[in-house]
Amino acid sequence: MILEQGVHWIDVLNWIMGTHPIRAAGLGGQGILFDEEFDKEIMDHYAVIFEYPDDRRVFFSHSWMSMPGSDPNFDVVHGTKGALNLSTGKIYKRVLPGEPKAEPEVIEAPEQQESMDYYCCKDFFECHRTGRKPFTDFEVANMTILSALLGRKAIYEKKVVTWDDLLREGAPLKRLNQ
Repeated sequence: MILEQGVHWIDVLNWIMGTHPIRAAGLGGQGILFDEEFDKEIMDHYAVIFEYPDDRRVFFSHSWMSMPGSDPNFDVVHGTKGALNLSTGKIYKRVLPGEPKAEPEVIEAPEQQESMDYYCCKDFFECHRTGRKPFTDFEVANMTILSALLGRKAIYEKKVVTWDDLLREGAPLKRLNQ
């Protein structure tokens, strides 16, 4: 699940952090997917703490276990100065004790006339025609997939995993700052 679905959010996290994580710790498992068709290794929930350079951490969780009728999406990035809800575009500034609560600022996204798939395909062909580098190129995709593999390894092995652990297994990656 982390490689098939979570990888898209890990891409966003890496973009926000400006790099890939250097190590990860995680746990996960199977809580409701006990159908015989499912492989025993398919998780329906997991959580990973990714550590990035400069002592920055991201807590990432993903689950198929939301209750019917509930909103399962909480796409919120928390930082030291506030939080950003990626789904609604609302920015919540941190309020210190004794300060009045501030209303969230809303980032207005341009209205889209077409689906995101259309815009992605349009951008792909534009890059091909003009030679412009795509927003997410092979290197970005490679680091995103390796970040997801780092998280999956931490979950499966139930321990902290580093890039060096992946290198020992022959993962095709570059070290930071190379």
